[in-house]
Amino acid sequence: AQEVHVAPKYAEAEDFQHRPGQGVSCSIPGVGKVTAGRTPDSLETHQQLWVKRLQDDACVVVALSLDAVGPLALLALRDQLQDGAREAVEQLHLRGFRVLMCTGDAPNTAHAVASRVGIQEVRALCLPENKAALVQELSTETEVLMVGDGLNDAAALASSSVGVAIGTGTQVTMESAQVILLGSKLSDLIFFLNLSRATMRTIYRNFAWALGFNIIGLPLAAGLGTPWGLQLPPSFCGSAMAFSSVLVVSSS
Repeated sequence: AQEVHVAPKYAEAEDFQHRPGQGVSCSIPGVGKVTAGRTPDSLETHQQLWVKRLQDDACVVVALSLDAVGPLALLALRDQLQDGAREAVEQLHLRGFRVLMCTGDAPNTAHAVASRVGIQEVRALCLPENKAALVQELSTETEVLMVGDGLNDAAALASSSVGVAIGTGTQVTMESAQVILLGSKLSDLIFFLNLSRATMRTIYRNFAWALGFNIIGLPLAAGLGTPWGLQLPPSFCGSAMAFSSVLVVSSS
């Protein structure tokens, strides 16, 4: 006899819903409504202690629940910190940036991650509208640079002075940002800041050179220095303007 392996048949999920900052849910025929999201307050004491212990260890705890029964399982998830993340935060502090972490994670998880990368100010349990409101509040005091990669960061990126999206983030996040880092490392943010400052220095230097050149050269070319014997022939003026353009391009 020939043995035949048949994969088990699962019911297809229906009415899938995504609640930003809250979780996801769907209905399974014959089972009911299943939800994956934040841990409910109805957990027993030993379960709450287990959740707190894992959150203190920088884990995100997700509750898998069935409406008719309640919580069925608790899942502990943890992302590995990127190499160089702490160094990138230190570089931001050295440049005079005030660094805040704004996340939808629980306070224990948020503070555990923040302490590992050297961030002192943390806003936890933030929904997308809370992130956008925080950016708008800070924007009344100073310029705000927002870095994000998730769907929940899109509104805050659009509200910031400069929105920076991580290249491995969602499409809507990248469409909301003014700058997209092609890589996924926070060290790319430091490279971007160094490049932008170098670009602005070059612009100011070229502007100062061009302005000074024209302030001195144009009056002489117009003949204002004739009473003192200072005259510039047209051929020299044309050559000087070309040289000025070449110098600016070379400086850039």
